[in-house]
Amino acid sequence: MTHLDANKLANAKVLVGNLNAFSNSPTVIWQPQRIALLGRLSQALRSHDEVRAFPELMAFAFWCRQSRLEKIATLLHSKETPQLAMGLGLVLHICPSNVPVNFLYSLAFSLLAGNTNVLRLSSKNEPLYEIAITQLNRILAEPEFSNMQAQLLVLQYGHDDEINAYLNQQADARIVWGGDETVQRFRHYPSKARAREIAFPDRYSLCGLDAESILGQTESELSKLANAIYNDIYIMNQAACSSPQLIAWVGLDATIQAAKARLWPQLENIAQEKFALEDIQVMNKYVDMCNTAISHPSLEQVEWDSPWLTRYQISHLTTQQSSFRGYFGALYEVSLTSLSELRDVIDERVQTLSYFGFCKAMLTSFVIDNQLRGIDRIVPVGQALEMDFVWDGYDIIKTLSRVITIR
Repeated sequence: MTHLDANKLANAKVLVGNLNAFSNSPTVIWQPQRIALLGRLSQALRSHDEVRAFPELMAFAFWCRQSRLEKIATLLHSKETPQLAMGLGLVLHICPSNVPVNFLYSLAFSLLAGNTNVLRLSSKNEPLYEIAITQLNRILAEPEFSNMQAQLLVLQYGHDDEINAYLNQQADARIVWGGDETVQRFRHYPSKARAREIAFPDRYSLCGLDAESILGQTESELSKLANAIYNDIYIMNQAACSSPQLIAWVGLDATIQAAKARLWPQLENIAQEKFALEDIQVMNKYVDMCNTAISHPSLEQVEWDSPWLTRYQISHLTTQQSSFRGYFGALYEVSLTSLSELRDVIDERVQTLSYFGFCKAMLTSFVIDNQLRGIDRIVPVGQALEMDFVWDGYDIIKTLSRVITIR
């Protein structure tokens, strides 16, 4: 049984849980009480007036509905093939500051895998944190879930090597979000010999659009498609690793130009209506545009449709493309005759390919025939941000639990 030394964590602020009562007590995976806790959190968030201002938080609330989790538990942990699977023990979560809602997904994964959890949030004041933390504390105070206070800690502290080193030594696994630099830094701290790691370093994502399929859409269908692309791009300000940065158009040049003329005005209108663009964001986009004009090796033209939508037309793909990123509605566009032309720019850093107009067989052949080293997810447009129990190529529940064989 592992207990944490409160003196070692004196510089950390406890947001959730009881540091003095904390104990490392793993359970079976998909434990009903933990599913119920997440379901209760889902209800609390969905009924909270302020949550509507945070679409990413509302998406999490729908993602962790109790009925949905129970259905997934049945599918992934079938009673027809009983298997004793337990959590690893204490999981340390280093949560990302650029996508605050991910601390909730990280917690949910590890709870359902049967672990006790210590989550480190950045010292930034995030309104989303305040809402989620308040609801978590209210739920943990209910008699049904009060025992969970000894199995869950949410801490907030700055960059503190002593705290990080101490928690790494106690952890049976760690989940590190936050980019290459953060992942490398935490690998330098000593850890248990059998400790596991799930690392989410910097990733790059793109979108493939079949031009002819877009031209075949009715006005109603096109509006639905534009809304789906809006969700992928704007909900997380393109800060999420799965948000598309590059739009790969596939088709004849004339068809592609006609498809662009239909799609982009729709998206720009939706963005103006839904996305509250701040002055500093417009300025940052302008600075990025100037830097891109200077440094991109194949930039042909910049389409500044409005402050809400900026499109960089590139003549061809280069291996440097993943280093060029946009935010708040800034996209790179390239015209291709087939998806296979993406082959040379898809490496292990590429995470998500969202798509429209391609069938599953074509996408499967694209991956296999080109022997791709990258792409962990291929999803229809509109689903780029949808978190799943397999993420970045990890089966997260399996990675954070252990199977016990009894003969």
